[in-house]
Amino acid sequence: MGFGHIIEVIASFSLTARQVDHSMSALVQIHTPDDLGKAVRKVRKAQGITQSDLALIAGKSHVLLRDIEKGKGTVSLASVLLVMQELGIRLYMDIPGK
Repeated sequence: MGFGHIIEVIASFSLTARQVDHSMSALVQIHTPDDLGKAVRKVRKAQGITQSDLALIAGKSHVLLRDIEKGKGTVSLASVLLVMQELGIRLYMDIPGK
């Protein structure tokens, strides 16, 4: 893969990520790593991004993307958050009161 392809992928991804219509956002409860992986995969596919291209953009391996999407519980939280950010997935916490 040449440098020109990397630039093309990054430009394409940047445009795709900005085109995400947040008015169509959905709140999804995540109970397991598998739930999170399914949500990440759904968003990635909806944006038309391959695992390899997302891995390239995020500076991670396609194996990590596969592990996240398969719900492997041993991936680092920092890596998961980075991938979610690249896809435009926002994370909120519902913290219980006293």
